[in-house]
Amino acid sequence: MVLQVAVANGRRPFTFINPDRDGQAAFSGVLVDLLPDLLDAAGFNKSDLHYYAPKSQGSGSQLPNGTWTGMTGELTAGRADVILTQLTATSYREEFADQSFAILDAKMALMVHADTLRPQDAFTFLQPFSWELWVCLVLFVFGVALVLTVLARLSPMGLFDIRKVAVHVKGTSGDVTRQYAIHDVTRSFLLDTWLTATGQTPLPQGRSWAIRMIAISYGLFSLLVIASYTASFAAILTLKTYRYSVNDRQDLANSNLKFGIDAGGVTQYYFKHPHDDLSTALSDQYITFPGVAAALDAIRNKTIAGYITQESLLDYIASLQPCDMAIVDRGWGYGSQVIGFQKNSTITAPLNDAILKLRENGRVDQLMRGWHVPACNAQAQGGIDQLQLPSFAGLWYFLFIFWGLAVLVTLVERLIIWIGHRYPRLRHANAKIQHLLFSANQKHFDYIHSEAHFGRMDSSLVSTPRK
Repeated sequence: MVLQVAVANGRRPFTFINPDRDGQAAFSGVLVDLLPDLLDAAGFNKSDLHYYAPKSQGSGSQLPNGTWTGMTGELTAGRADVILTQLTATSYREEFADQSFAILDAKMALMVHADTLRPQDAFTFLQPFSWELWVCLVLFVFGVALVLTVLARLSPMGLFDIRKVAVHVKGTSGDVTRQYAIHDVTRSFLLDTWLTATGQTPLPQGRSWAIRMIAISYGLFSLLVIASYTASFAAILTLKTYRYSVNDRQDLANSNLKFGIDAGGVTQYYFKHPHDDLSTALSDQYITFPGVAAALDAIRNKTIAGYITQESLLDYIASLQPCDMAIVDRGWGYGSQVIGFQKNSTITAPLNDAILKLRENGRVDQLMRGWHVPACNAQAQGGIDQLQLPSFAGLWYFLFIFWGLAVLVTLVERLIIWIGHRYPRLRHANAKIQHLLFSANQKHFDYIHSEAHFGRMDSSLVSTPRK
């Protein structure tokens, strides 16, 4: 027995008619390739197939007189034994035709025209981070400088003032005049933190491990922030990004914009029988089209703002040249893509078993991958997401742990100094404690007991720290 198979045109990658071929060879697509494999797995002769293109290409809907239009009408009229199209399983169609097990998921999605490049302006360099993250990072730099300053004052081995003596020799060897210039070279924690934030990494110096721990953790944090910014900024400058007229179905409803759907089938049923507030709001905004090509032309001509249909089909369309379509809202709705048979057909059960086998062994996925070869860069259409505060949550926790340890180290240093002063014998017996006490004394010692100015002075004014 030869099976009559109705094949819809213009449903790439599932079904279409190749104009470069003649006869039965002109029918192509994932489902056309899959059907012979199903017949073979079910024990039928896979050569007993005759393809034809019906006049009506839609999935079909029921008329008031009880008859069906489209591909489903081919089954109910007895002209086709099998229909291959972008068919979604529905309860109302099940009463008049058999439906196979699910071949693919049939979630819906919204496609829009990606025709406007997102402009680059004088503030493009700010795009990698959200404004909340920028504000937090700037305040954080000041915060690190404040923490370092506080710990330097609390720690007995924190930074101290150093005044540098520069010797200027004038005159000849017989008449030498020495002048001394006193310069304050105390380092600025605020300057250090800003330089580190820009990648210069002049980490604050000090004998205290509390300061060193803060410096090390902040240096690592700055390195990761700079790397993240560089990667994101480079992507913004090199990848094409787009601005869309709508970003989801809610935008369609709020703007009262028209969108396209397929005539008949589950998509039209979804909006004719809305089940939530959003689909209800959109139920009077759609325009039906006889095929995908007509809907895409309407999007490009600005007749409609978007096109809603099966997600897997839109994924394929978005991957094709000229790469001017993008999916902005996906993964909603219901249903599964199936093959249609005549009601109570003898081939329904065997082919259902074959579908299970081919899905389990990966043949269905293999066919989809073979037809779905992306020619467009999906990232270029999706844009670059800004980094937000939660993006660095792990780093914040890392820093705060180090800061807590730094405070603990400061308390330990002060305890050691107190013990050294309290118990002189222990101080003289332990060289490390003696060194710590010497370092602590240096903090409070001014190398030059004079104001910083240019002038003549005797070198005897330069003294050394007390041990």
